[in-house]
Parts: sequence; structure tokens; C-alpha cells
Amino acid sequence: MRLPSSGRRAPVPAEMLPILNVVLLLLGFFLMLAQPGTALRSAELPRSRSAAPAAAGSVLLRLHADGTLEADGRVLPQTELAAWLRASAATELQLQAPPAVPAQRVLALLAVLRGAGAQRVQLLVSAEAPP
Repeated sequence: MRLPSSGRRAPVPAEMLPILNVVLLLLGFFLMLAQPGTALRSAELPRSRSAAPAAAGSVLLRLHADGTLEADGRVLPQTELAAWLRASAATELQLQAPPAVPAQRVLALLAVLRGAGAQRVQLLVSAEAPP
């Protein structure tokens, strides 16, 4: 069904185009500021309800809140992590991180460990205080 047109539409005046450009740029800017995924970035690491000891025969890695990584009792730069993993020939690792460490830092370290050849990595969490 065609509706009768009332004639020719008036073109948008040229002086309105810069205003429309500014409005669209501001809209894009505020959409980028909104960042809908911010709730995922502030996720907390889970806490354990039992204080079970670590399994024997696995290598313990400790990720500290300041970002340093400790392996076998010595500080290990992340640039040397792949070489250390190959030299230790460990395939089962346990990663211990306090709740203050951001989840994204833990996930990034897990990706580095996977890329370095770790076959199994367990994430150890701190025990909750009893109520």
C-alpha cells in the first residue's frame, strides 16, 4: 500500500551537519565510557571452606598481590617462567593467589602457563575464616 506523499522533503540545512556530527561523536564517546563488561573485571577469587593440604609431588607457584611470582621459594620473573617450567619438567602445578589479586591477572598467568606447556594447573584459594 502506498501512501500519498505530501511533496518533496526539505533537505537538512548545511548548518545542521556539524551539530549532528558532534552529537554522534558524543554518543560514541559515552557508549565507550559505559563499558558494559566492568562487572566481570571486578570478580573475586573463590574461597575454600576446607584447609586441605596441597598434593605431594606437584610444584607450588605463589602469585603475590603486588604481581610477583614465587616458584620453589624464589622470586621468578614472568619472562623466565616458560624456561623455568621446561627446566623443572613439571606438568602438574598448583597456583596459589590471595583474594587481593585481580582475577584477570590470574587468568593471564594461567594462559602463560598453558602456553609454556603446563598440562595441569590447580588454582588454590585461601581458606575462609570459620564463622
